Amino acid sequence: MDLWATGNGDARVLATMIADPAAADAKLLEAWAKDLEYYVLADCLARYLLANHPNAQKFMEKWTRSKDEWIGRAGWMTLAVIAGTLDEPDAYFDGYLQTIEKKIHGSKNRVKDAMIRALIAIALRGDKLEKKAVAAAKAIGKVDVDHGETHCVTPDPIPYIAKAKKRKKK
Repeated sequence: MDLWATGNGDARVLATMIADPAAADAKLLEAWAKDLEYYVLADCLARYLLANHPNAQKFMEKWTRSKDEWIGRAGWMTLAVIAGTLDEPDAYFDGYLQTIEKKIHGSKNRVKDAMIRALIAIALRGDKLEKKAVAAAKAIGKVDVDHGETHCVTPDPIPYIAKAKKRKKK
């Protein structure tokens, strides 16, 4: 709590890494989400705290619908992180693939990147979802994300899925 309260980006990243997900209540998660102001912090909140929270799925479902760029990104990145571990039937992910396909081009910059990452993670769940994710990626086409003055790139989902699938088999 003290690290987060500093407002310092590095301190906040560390706070997401050391916070106990089981001890984080809804009020804390929502407050921290409102404080998000850049993609690295949103990703750390998703990866280290939210994805390990007992109610991760509930928050992910809510945050993927957020109009706020950073909360939306945290929601989609949480889906990307937990897609491989969620105990849900494939049909659960169909809606997310449809949402990505319909809304990605109208979404905020960093949300688009997180949606691509979620699409890839969903594809890696199995052959049926891979086919649906690849079809969605083809329908979506090229997704432009401005990564600013970084060397970051949004992966092209179809070749990335194939590459990740090979790596997963090893």
